[in-house]
Amino acid sequence: MLYIDLVNYVATTLLPKYPKAHFNLLSYGASYTPPRDTKRFRMGPGTGVAFAHHWRNHGIPINCCERFMPRFLGWREVCDRFLFWEYYTNFRCYLNPFPNTDILGPAFKFYLDNKFDGGFCQMTNSRLTPFADLNWWVKNRIMWNPDADAQILVDHYIEGAYGPAAHHVRRYLDIILHAKRRQRWAWIGDYVDDTGNYLEAGDIIEIMRALQKALFSIAKDPNIGRRIDVRRLAFSINHLGAMRYPDLIEPAKAARFRLSPWQDYVNGWKAAAGDYLNSDECMGARQLANEGDGSGLRGQFRYFDMLKDTAEMPTAWPVRRAKARRNRPLQLLRARLPLHQPARRDQRANRAKQGSNLFRNGREIRLRPRVRLGHGRANRRRGPRPACPARQGRRAGAIGRGTPGRRLTWGRRGVASAARRWRRG
Repeated sequence: MLYIDLVNYVATTLLPKYPKAHFNLLSYGASYTPPRDTKRFRMGPGTGVAFAHHWRNHGIPINCCERFMPRFLGWREVCDRFLFWEYYTNFRCYLNPFPNTDILGPAFKFYLDNKFDGGFCQMTNSRLTPFADLNWWVKNRIMWNPDADAQILVDHYIEGAYGPAAHHVRRYLDIILHAKRRQRWAWIGDYVDDTGNYLEAGDIIEIMRALQKALFSIAKDPNIGRRIDVRRLAFSINHLGAMRYPDLIEPAKAARFRLSPWQDYVNGWKAAAGDYLNSDECMGARQLANEGDGSGLRGQFRYFDMLKDTAEMPTAWPVRRAKARRNRPLQLLRARLPLHQPARRDQRANRAKQGSNLFRNGREIRLRPRVRLGHGRANRRRGPRPACPARQGRRAGAIGRGTPGRRLTWGRRGVASAARRWRRG
């Protein structure tokens, strides 16, 4: 309660000199809980309370948070002036998808109904964050008019900013919002660096597909700014592919999605992040203290390098082997022959070089027949040359060699084919 006494003392001392000033207590950290004795501890004139509610579920509106409402009702009995300090980003990793676009409208309507005097929104400082421009624009419009329909504003911005790729961008937004609502009370924290608590591997595959279609749809768009916006949004392909690669291997096979090697996603991530850090528009963000100097992106550079140097790196991507050629070169043919038979190996190589008909498509046609007399263990060894069934006559009920007990009927075609098989072995 010393904070209340301190704010009252400062306000009493400075209000005569600055009558239009307001002195606010930030309800954060040690001053999180309101006092129980509201009659003894009361905020004086010219003072107020600003709510900074960090530890809550940022995937639902603030008035739906079970921790915020008792706290707000307790502070309302102590003072008459309220401000909000909101968090609309993930401070642990700015580049992760943060599904909070649908809570902007309900949050500001709550502030309006409860007569908040103002507030501040702490958002991402990087345009590589998914839907950063969308959230900035919608938040500013709602702050001017809290009664506006946030869904209409979102649709208006997507149609105007992304043009031909609007449908695929909307698909990306719907996927992350649906993934959040699919699991009731899924925790969307502002200091959580993992997306596995709500985004499944199948969701990421669909996001990659939607963004690839978005890139294809604006490939020939004459609007340069639109192409830049879509390419920055498509940064999520490399980011999610690099961060969640081990989880995507098997689902990508099941969905028949062509997954690139992990190193390709990392290289694409570094290239896009490096271009953004060297761009002119990033200079304004660099002027901010610590958070805007690109240290977060450079930290990701070190993170990927660490994964590459460790033994548990996620590089177990499926190896795509080239199909075997039919006509193999002479060098490959020599390499495949057994090394313990040099004379036979050279003989075969010479025959292949001369173009003998003993080789067809790089494989030798053996003239000596291989005969298996039966299925027993004693009959597996090679026996004498069998008699041609065609010379035994076209009699019905002949017993075929190699298939004891099975009666065969030799027709005109059957005799000819049997004779050919017997000659070639």
